[in-house]
Amino acid sequence: MTPSASGFDWKGLKQDSLVVDVGGGIGSFSLALAKENPHLKFVVQDRGPVVEEGIEVSDLDTPFIFVLKVTNTCLSSV
Repeated sequence: MTPSASGFDWKGLKQDSLVVDVGGGIGSFSLALAKENPHLKFVVQDRGPVVEEGIEVSDLDTPFIFVLKVTNTCLSSV
């Protein structure tokens, strides 16, 4: 199944619309979606080590995929 088959009208989004894939792992879903929808911009967010792996395995010929490192913040109550 391709991402466009998921029931959302990705092609209906305006030029340069930003899609944020929270918890996107190494970006596989966003990469497939971006190849089908080059008019969109993408940010893949995940934990630092996962993002680093994504950068290593990413297709560098797809400059419209952007990867943003985020860290988990643990909040504790006293």
